[in-house]
Amino acid sequence: MVTSFITNLHQTSEVTSVSISPENAPNREKVKLLLVGSPAGVNSIILHLYKLGFAAVGEWSPPQPTNNQGEVMRILIKIRNRVYTDKTRLRGFNIYWELTI
Repeated sequence: MVTSFITNLHQTSEVTSVSISPENAPNREKVKLLLVGSPAGVNSIILHLYKLGFAAVGEWSPPQPTNNQGEVMRILIKIRNRVYTDKTRLRGFNIYWELTI
């Protein structure tokens, strides 16, 4: 994600960009999703994920050819907060807790 802002209110031609990436925030990580299949199949999955609110269609890479004829791949990179999980066993019960930072 890139955030742009004007550094000097009297001079609007100067714009500074600040990149917020997982490298700048240790509690975030990149997760890469790869879809491989026929163009129609890949686009169908992308549209289904869009309807579920997972990712906008425009967030996916353009279709890239693979070594197999009639097959394409598209990539999506999501940035998520790391979740720390502890699994504790107590008298036969599994207790799970998650801490999102």
